[in-house]
Amino acid sequence: MTKKIWAVEALRKKYDTLWSTTQMMLQAIESHPGTGVEIQRYVKRLMSAAIKDRDLMLVRKMAGRSKDIRVVGYCQHCHINLYGSGKPSSSAMPCGMEGCPHE
Repeated sequence: MTKKIWAVEALRKKYDTLWSTTQMMLQAIESHPGTGVEIQRYVKRLMSAAIKDRDLMLVRKMAGRSKDIRVVGYCQHCHINLYGSGKPSSSAMPCGMEGCPHE
């Protein structure tokens, strides 16, 4: 594969990821059960993660099934959600992944 084709493929993958994340964010905002102020906070947190932090994995975790803006990060090893001071929920532990720093 030539460098040019490889570069185009890499760009296409980035675009696809960004597009699917944007679609997920829009669906999450449309289906959010909260009031106007709660939805504004939710949108602000999603956009902060997407633009300022540039962390699409975090956006996907916040806009996914749970729509939980309390998520402040995720474990790089096992990908469980981290809350508040960077700790996982007690219900998510133990994760069962060997070498997880939160075990």
